[in-house]
Amino acid sequence: MPNQMNPLQSWLYSTSFGLLLLILLSLATVMPIDIIVQSKTHNSHLATNTIIVFSGCAVFVVWSFAVQVFRSWFDKKHLRELPRGYLPITQDDIGYKTSNYIRHQLEMGSQVCEENKKNLPSKQQPQNSATILNEIGRQLQLQRAEKRLVDYYTKLRFRFEEPSKQEIERLATLAVECGLFSASTAQ
Repeated sequence: MPNQMNPLQSWLYSTSFGLLLLILLSLATVMPIDIIVQSKTHNSHLATNTIIVFSGCAVFVVWSFAVQVFRSWFDKKHLRELPRGYLPITQDDIGYKTSNYIRHQLEMGSQVCEENKKNLPSKQQPQNSATILNEIGRQLQLQRAEKRLVDYYTKLRFRFEEPSKQEIERLATLAVECGLFSASTAQ
């Protein structure tokens, strides 16, 4: 459900979802109930009717399980398709205070980055193998730090409460490790 829905749209969405779920559940339970009723009214072959009832219930359970497994797989597939570096920091994704804190820290980080661009080595300088290996090692370290940041942020994001000050500080520490902003601006 998109976050931009007004209250009426949200209510209609929730209500229609609930009604459709009830209709689908009632349609799915018709077959086992019908098989049980049919077997009670036609008592000529009790053993056959018992097998038919158990078979019908088994088909119902297997079908329900298959639908649930498909749904779980489909949701995980869509979650994997999200961009790896995506960090939702809008007020719709997380709380107002946390959103403003993160946005402020990112702005300060971009200012520090702009100020320190002159300290970066120029591309015309010849690079030896040690410099290249150091750069590769630094890039791998940044990738690992970015993965930890995204994993920790994702863990915080899927809770229903505001993150604590310690959690926000941990998020800032991981962002410093990624190079999003410097340690002095994280204070």
